[in-house]
Amino acid sequence: MLEADASPAAGAAFSEQLEYELRGRTLKMAGAPGATTATCPDGLESSKGTTTTCSVTYDGLKVEWTVRIGDNAAWSDQYVQYEATPNSGILTRDGVARLLYGNYSTMDYALCNDIPAAALVPLNTESKYRCEIVFPGKQPTGYASPVRATEAGPRAA
Repeated sequence: MLEADASPAAGAAFSEQLEYELRGRTLKMAGAPGATTATCPDGLESSKGTTTTCSVTYDGLKVEWTVRIGDNAAWSDQYVQYEATPNSGILTRDGVARLLYGNYSTMDYALCNDIPAAALVPLNTESKYRCEIVFPGKQPTGYASPVRATEAGPRAA
C-alpha cells in the first residue's frame, strides 16, 4: 500500500495533517512509490468555508491541490471534512506496470510507448501514452489502449 512517510504527531497543526493527507493522495494517484513533499499556507485553520491551495511534489513534479474545508464530523470536533482537487494528474511507468500486471496476470508482456518514470498529465483524460497487452502465444496487434491518470491511480481505457 502506498502511504506517505513521516506522519505528523497527533497534536500537529491542521496544515501539517492536511499536507500528510495530500502527500498520500498524490502517491495513490501516481500508483508508485516516490519522494513527496507538501506545503500548505502557514496558519491554515480548519474553518468551514475556507478555500486554499496546497502544493505537493512527487519526484520533482508539482501538483496544486485546491482544498475546500467543510464541517467538523458529527462524531468528533477533531475530525474535519474537506474536498481536495488536483490541478493535474501524475502518470508513472511503474504505476502503469502495476496496473497492467495486476489486471492481466496471464499476460506475457505489455508494449507501451515510452511512458516516462513520472509525468504530469491532464487528470481523467486519455494521455498520449498507450499500452497493448500481449498474451502467451499471441502476436501484438498494433492496437494499443490509452492510459490515463486518475486520483485512484493509473487506468487503461
